[in-house]
Amino acid sequence: MEFILPWIEQFASNGILLFLTIFIVSLMNVVFPPIPLETLTIFGSFAAGAGYGNPVIIWMATVAGMSAGGILVYRLAYIKGESLIQWSWAQKHLNPDAIARVKGWFQRYGTWTIYIGKCITGMNLIVVLCCGLFKVEYRKASVAIIVSNIIYYGVLVGLGRYLGHKYHFFPAVGNSLAIGIGIGCLFVLTGGILYFFRGLKKKGNKD
Repeated sequence: MEFILPWIEQFASNGILLFLTIFIVSLMNVVFPPIPLETLTIFGSFAAGAGYGNPVIIWMATVAGMSAGGILVYRLAYIKGESLIQWSWAQKHLNPDAIARVKGWFQRYGTWTIYIGKCITGMNLIVVLCCGLFKVEYRKASVAIIVSNIIYYGVLVGLGRYLGHKYHFFPAVGNSLAIGIGIGCLFVLTGGILYFFRGLKKKGNKD
């Protein structure tokens, strides 16, 4: 595995490449939530604290990708309305119970529901979709999506960076994490691309 380390170091030191990669992974995470973005963010920031990569770039790229993806999903649900529920992709994430639960949250907490959904595993996408279905005002929804990502991933990046800086004296740990993160990002990107094109192929066969 050691031969991979120079490549990982070069990748982490390239701010543009690092930003674009994390941005794409974050954007995909909105549509394909099984991507362990929170774990990758913490480990990435841990490695940055140990000297691999820039935590600010990791934070900005994650926030930008998640916010862009969230707003796109919100707009899609807003425009398509309840017809979106008929899509096979939406049916994987939405069900009557989830919609009823989120509707109750919106009635009680308003756009604060977006912040709540961010902190509950598996609820972020559902809340954003319902935000569009319930015709929440664009400006309020967009601001809540962006600010919730800024706060949420700011905390994760800060935690990861603190741990990475604190345990910087374990170089072997830093090396292993850097290698693992690089390989993880590669698998995530490859899997996401294959999943996307497989979906297009199935859709084409149905047509």
